[in-house]
Amino acid sequence: MIHSIPPRIIRPNLELITKMRGGALAGPRPQEIRKIAVIDDEPMLVRATQRSFRDICPVEEINDPRQFLTEPDLLSRLGFDAVFTDHDMPDINGSRIVKMARDSGYTGFIFGMTGRIDKNMPLFYSAGADLVLAKPFEVKLAELLTG
Repeated sequence: MIHSIPPRIIRPNLELITKMRGGALAGPRPQEIRKIAVIDDEPMLVRATQRSFRDICPVEEINDPRQFLTEPDLLSRLGFDAVFTDHDMPDINGSRIVKMARDSGYTGFIFGMTGRIDKNMPLFYSAGADLVLAKPFEVKLAELLTG
């Protein structure tokens, strides 16, 4: 579901992202964010993420994460500049989605979300995520992408 709002250029808060990550990003990332994807099997968390960006830019839910099994280039093809993905989902996990996206050439921001930070953080980072957030979030998501 894409909310119809006036386009707004978002300049990512790279200083905050780098500080939270504890180091530099692995590669170049977009200088502007115009479209965000959220991948999560919990509808409440999807809606919360969408609300966080409601007045900033369009946020589209990817309802079926299994799409990545046949379309690993989905994020690039649909023009997403950033994605928030859960880790523990049926049929495919978030670190596998991250790896498939990076292997297909996706250079946008990828934020992992997990309630099992000790177990999933290393998996997300080794797959190519830019930042891993523990659920419940300690930072307002919009702050990450508004410099």
